[in-house]
Amino acid sequence: MADSDRTGGEPVTMHAVEIPLDVKRACGARFIPSASCAFEDSVRVYRPSPNGDEKLHCTEADLARWAAAERAYLDTLSRALEEFYRAHGGWNARVDLLRGIANWTPLPPFLRLPGRRKRARIRSHNAQRAFLAAIEPATKTYESVRDEITQRIKSRHRTAKEIADQRVWNYITESTDMHSGTVFLVYRCDLSPIPTSPPKSPRPLNAHQLDAQLSRLGGLLGLQRIRWEPRARARVAQECRELGLPITFTEWWHIVTDELWEPAAEQSPKSQSVSGSSSGNPSSSSASHSTPQSDTPSPSSEYGHGSGRGGNGDYINITTEYLYDQVANGGTVRSTSNDDDSNTGSGDDW
Repeated sequence: MADSDRTGGEPVTMHAVEIPLDVKRACGARFIPSASCAFEDSVRVYRPSPNGDEKLHCTEADLARWAAAERAYLDTLSRALEEFYRAHGGWNARVDLLRGIANWTPLPPFLRLPGRRKRARIRSHNAQRAFLAAIEPATKTYESVRDEITQRIKSRHRTAKEIADQRVWNYITESTDMHSGTVFLVYRCDLSPIPTSPPKSPRPLNAHQLDAQLSRLGGLLGLQRIRWEPRARARVAQECRELGLPITFTEWWHIVTDELWEPAAEQSPKSQSVSGSSSGNPSSSSASHSTPQSDTPSPSSEYGHGSGRGGNGDYINITTEYLYDQVANGGTVRSTSNDDDSNTGSGDDW
């Protein structure tokens, strides 16, 4: 794992953004693909975002360095795209991929005159080679940044999965009430004392097996509640820290199951105060998550771990209170067309 993940830095949520390169569409039939030139339709960059996909621990210096590399990369791409457009016979073009702007007029097909197709192909192929040569240094520089972020993400997932693969989980029926339904207690078998009631699974489960069985409970029994034993949540957070991954139980569970569990106290200012912990100290307040909160949890047709209204904050409902991370910030290129034909170039050239 990267040093900054081990030694500190604030948690930052990163989002992978696909930046489209619409120049093929802008050049239209004048763009003639070359088998020797790999021309991508989009490029990927990583940006901090409150609704991002991955949370990393990084320093301010990391963020500044990544942002500078992205800016240099996209500025180089923008200038190269403008030149690529002009090489196909266009005139006025303004591209700013960092801001998500591309202004150009789609080019008409070349004139069908003797020998024109061959000259157009040579011209397009030369433009493609020039484009790739122009962006190669910036592409290699940003690839190193992208690989660094990707490796941090993979390391984070490997560590979380290593903990998730332990077969240490089981659960019991803790109570049944005609009004509140059945409450299941989820606990770790390696923490003494363990419950004396018969476990629901004949053998300990890993996190993925546990998730599957809880999902099955939600599907078969409808609205139920489960309670995570506080020591189990604290042990997960401790194991994560010991492996250099300073995250809460809530964040760990989201990584290994793609599900987001929010303790009731974290859901909204109107929620009642609760105790219990999904971090290292069982007596501390429940763990938080960076996802924006809502007064009303989003309903789901699938089982989920949303916040329940149980007495101590360890209760969570199955099926009805699964919060999804639905909003993603992405870069979009807005292509605008002009009515005049001043950008289409000279018919003599094409």
